[in-house]
Amino acid sequence: STSSSSSSVAPSSSSSSAAPADQEEFDPNPVANMVSNSVLEWALEETIKKIKATPKTNVDELEDLEMRQQQIQIKMDILMIQIQTEKLTIEQYTETVQRKIVEEKKLAIQYKQQGKMEAAKL
Repeated sequence: STSSSSSSVAPSSSSSSAAPADQEEFDPNPVANMVSNSVLEWALEETIKKIKATPKTNVDELEDLEMRQQQIQIKMDILMIQIQTEKLTIEQYTETVQRKIVEEKKLAIQYKQQGKMEAAKL
């Protein structure tokens, strides 16, 4: 009965005005936009690597990374529950992932044109 939590995971793009000047708060891969279990698994691995590499003294960054890790894990759990309870069929999942691939390819081209090469690779 906690399936409504999917709507509570919101992208953090609105907090960019409070970002520290030394790091641009641009996330080319927000958790809210991830639809593929494989992408979620990759993002989880990358986030865990970043957590391990971040100094314990950098509390704000660690908190952000740990929140991202939780968001990814919740999104993965919701995806599994949707499939297990047949609220999402494999066909629907596949169709959603294929649409997302097309969307991401277009986005990568935009990022490349804007000179955001790192974002384009993601």
